[in-house]
Amino acid sequence: MVTFAGKGRITLPIVEEEIERLREHWRRLDPARSTGGLVEESLGPQTANELDLFDRVQLEAVLDVCRRSVSLSAAGRELFACSRL
Repeated sequence: MVTFAGKGRITLPIVEEEIERLREHWRRLDPARSTGGLVEESLGPQTANELDLFDRVQLEAVLDVCRRSVSLSAAGRELFACSRL
């Protein structure tokens, strides 16, 4: 942190920024232990933490599909591929 700190001093905002950067990195490494990633971003941390892990993981996957899909129809085709058959 000293390398990136202005004037070689570590301040509280620098520490907080590093903590958040590490948390985000850890979420991406271990989605099962994540606090929600997209869920947290969409619903807020408090609401995301009130979800059961089962629901949170499922909602995370749905949000991921919706985010990378070019349209609502494309997301629906991917999410309901088996039941559409």
